[in-house]
Amino acid sequence: MNNVDKNKSRTRLEQRESDIMDSATQLFAKEGFHGTSTRKIASAAGVSEGTLFHYFSTKNVLLLAILDGFYNDLVESAQQGMQEIMGTRERLLFLARNHLRSLMDHQALMMRLIQVYLSVDVNYYLDYKSSPLHDLNYRYTRIFDNAIREGMERGYIKQELELSAVRDLFFGGLEYGMRT
Repeated sequence: MNNVDKNKSRTRLEQRESDIMDSATQLFAKEGFHGTSTRKIASAAGVSEGTLFHYFSTKNVLLLAILDGFYNDLVESAQQGMQEIMGTRERLLFLARNHLRSLMDHQALMMRLIQVYLSVDVNYYLDYKSSPLHDLNYRYTRIFDNAIREGMERGYIKQELELSAVRDLFFGGLEYGMRT
């Protein structure tokens, strides 16, 4: 197989994976995680159920892949914006807008999928720090944490504030605002 054929094949495989994830995302949003069968996802994506399982061994793995894609986009947009903005206040405003924009663009779907993930993965409650969702959240919230630490070093934010409390207030406030 030459390079052109390999690239076409790789592109086709990536497109198929993307189609499966897009179909699952829409069906999970519309019918719920438990109300959506893998057969229905495969049909919506235009593949066989066996092909779906070739890409994603379980429906839970598929859900985690969707969340991973969302977080990767969120982290990338946040990192890019933070490189362009220097002021603490402006960075925090950017992070808030970026977070809300991402959730609004997905019609708050990710919040629902995260809630679904929490109800699906019983081990999440046993050891959150070892869960894949923790890793995704950790990568994303480090961007916020760095902005707060820089603000503390610059004297714009009180250094005695507890970083985790500030983070929880920031993201909790945004997500509460989204729900209400």
